[in-house]
Amino acid sequence: MSMVSVIMPAYNAGDFISEAIESIIKQSYQNWNLVILNDGSIDNTKSIAEKYTKKYSDKISLINKEKNEGTVSGLNALLKSVNGKYICWLSADDAYTSYMLEDSVKFLENNKKFDLVFSDYETIDENSKFLQESVFKKVIEELKENKRFQPYKYLLTSGCCIHGCTVMARNFCFKETRGFNYKYKYAHDYDMWLHMAALYNIGYIDKIHVKGREYSWQISKQGNNELDAIDVLFDFIHDKENFRKLYKKSGFDNDNEAIYALIIGQLKEYKHRDKEFIHLISKLYNDTILDIFWKSDYGNQLCKIIKKIKSGIWNLPESIFEDNKENNYLYMLCEINNIDAFIINNQAIRFDRFEGNSLERFNKGLMRSNDIIIGKINKENFIKFVSDNKDKYRYILKNEYKRELLLGMSYFMYKKMNITDELNMTSVLDTGEDIWWQLCKYIMC
Repeated sequence: MSMVSVIMPAYNAGDFISEAIESIIKQSYQNWNLVILNDGSIDNTKSIAEKYTKKYSDKISLINKEKNEGTVSGLNALLKSVNGKYICWLSADDAYTSYMLEDSVKFLENNKKFDLVFSDYETIDENSKFLQESVFKKVIEELKENKRFQPYKYLLTSGCCIHGCTVMARNFCFKETRGFNYKYKYAHDYDMWLHMAALYNIGYIDKIHVKGREYSWQISKQGNNELDAIDVLFDFIHDKENFRKLYKKSGFDNDNEAIYALIIGQLKEYKHRDKEFIHLISKLYNDTILDIFWKSDYGNQLCKIIKKIKSGIWNLPESIFEDNKENNYLYMLCEINNIDAFIINNQAIRFDRFEGNSLERFNKGLMRSNDIIIGKINKENFIKFVSDNKDKYRYILKNEYKRELLLGMSYFMYKKMNITDELNMTSVLDTGEDIWWQLCKYIMC
């Protein structure tokens, strides 16, 4: 059996570290060793860890630091201390599910083409009670469908889709990289996965392997994660060799195409967060690495849209976001996609929950990012469906004279609401085009 080394940095984790350690002890796979690093804790973290090192001296060891030096320093020290064939990282306030190690080892042993593997997770609160499943993201569905460009494309264009504590990697993945970057206090894991994604092949296991804890005093809740993540991504572009490797894996042909998709992804991610959006715009206009991009056709098109988003000046009537008005946003979506009808759930369009200017709200992103799905349906089925579900959806029937319609809807509805079955939808096509971004281009250009 292959040895798995688990590393655990811990700072003032006395409330949770026992649960984290116990989750390793109770693994179905037992050929592991655990190294804990107490990073200058001023609570009882050290004494709790020492109880386990005494009881399991052959499997658990402790590195003790008198002074707190931060998570990145702790992780790098831990990586230097372990030599297992496979390496995992478990935070001292999280916990593994019982088959984490067994499933991950089995995957890597049976799939030699992959160098590391990650999996799904759920969140728990400070009392270890379930909060929610991991936030739905299209990337997970595409991973389950074995789309070859994921998770590389999502990491490059949208953000960190990998919960670090679900990762198991072959030893050399950590040993041959530069380690975690001290420059990033919050998004050091995102930086690591970007570089690993460029260098190595990543697999995915569709199981929940980690219970990630969320609580009010958690340092990651202090609002700097996203700012750090933006810095990580734009710094990564400067690493031209690895940037090129990753965008090739992501399905892009050249620098400008990749940067275009990357910027759109960041705009969608941070369009509604004032502080992060300002930081993003500063990066876009002040980073010299983008100078060549802005002179390209991709850059010229994007620059016009960003200026419109930034200024909030639309020169359009408010009626475009009223459902019963001619040439409204649903009509626009039909025009853009050359289809006969469009339906969307109320949760995706949230203007009516807020007072104030609808265009301004649209500009702040109160339309959830969601790719468009198109399929064929019978008109009578559609009319009956919307009649039976009047309060749940917003829709338009642009072409009333065809018996068979081309209908558009959101990816979320397609995957999560069984609506395609109810409508007997056929010839389903994922356009890969985001609703919010399509409207931005149509309205602004």
